Amino acid sequence: MGDVTDDVRLVSYAEGGAALGIKSESFRRLAFRRRWRRSIGNDGTARVAVPVMVLERPARDEPAPVISLSSRDMAGTAMGDMLAELRDRATRAEALSRDLAGHLARAEGERDGLRASLAALDAALAEAARRSGEMELALVTSRAALVDAEKAGREANARSAMADRAAVDVKKELSRLRQRGVLARLLNRP
Repeated sequence: MGDVTDDVRLVSYAEGGAALGIKSESFRRLAFRRRWRRSIGNDGTARVAVPVMVLERPARDEPAPVISLSSRDMAGTAMGDMLAELRDRATRAEALSRDLAGHLARAEGERDGLRASLAALDAALAEAARRSGEMELALVTSRAALVDAEKAGREANARSAMADRAAVDVKKELSRLRQRGVLARLLNRP
């Protein structure tokens, strides 16, 4: 058959199928499902590392062993033990399911709380954006008023400068008229 090493035997798909009484394609799928190590031999044939105990099982073509009454009783006891074990596992699975349902309910509650917090944060963000818009509008309005005030200030400064120049001119003219005595004649002063 194939090579034997460390409780495994390297066999081809055809050899493995023959040893187990199944078709070689069925043996290939079995090897894949059980994740038995596969390798290519020097001859190019695929070989699978199959546990020896699997290959030593009776093939399907062989008749089933005769079970005596005492063997049947032992099998029934074993089945009863297995059934009790399965019931115990089912009870533990149900308890675990209830625990997981509780965890799920708490997680859903936390999720709903987080969604509510997120909605509140979204509302606060929208309010902040609204206030920011109002403040930006007030800032633009203030800047426009400042520009207008600066313009009015420049105009007032220009008028003041013109008034100062006019005052200087008037003082010069008055001074000139005093020097000529014209002002005294106009005011009827000697």
